[in-house]
Amino acid sequence: MPSLSGENEDFQQEEHYKKVEGPISEDTDHPYVGLWKMVQDQSGEATELQSIPDSVMRMKIVTPGHFYIVNWNTNRLMPYSAVFGSQKMEDGKYVETVLANTMDNSMNGVIIPYTAEGGEGTFRMHGEIPMEEGPYKIDERYTRVE
Repeated sequence: MPSLSGENEDFQQEEHYKKVEGPISEDTDHPYVGLWKMVQDQSGEATELQSIPDSVMRMKIVTPGHFYIVNWNTNRLMPYSAVFGSQKMEDGKYVETVLANTMDNSMNGVIIPYTAEGGEGTFRMHGEIPMEEGPYKIDERYTRVE
């Protein structure tokens, strides 16, 4: 067990984890399982796709039952946001349920059905996020990271 020392005190830190699903390498027929790098997005009132700037890295991991997104500044190697939750394919839609969003906790618990398309190492998800002030349009384009 690791020991962390503070200025005036010593304390022990103990962490316990429970595995919630198999490894992402397990066989699955889910088309979007893997690691993805966002390359373009169009959100809100934007009228065209924007390339992700070199100073920003956005990665998405999709496992057979969950997703995790982390964003960081490549100049400082500092993460500035994360979103994770569960996901499933249902009635032809890629459906995410947000469990935690570090930039907007009002998103926690929101269910988002996306239209998703993919092939040849690409993944596109687009739809509308239900918001109190009205739907928020989103269109994200990813490329597979091997």
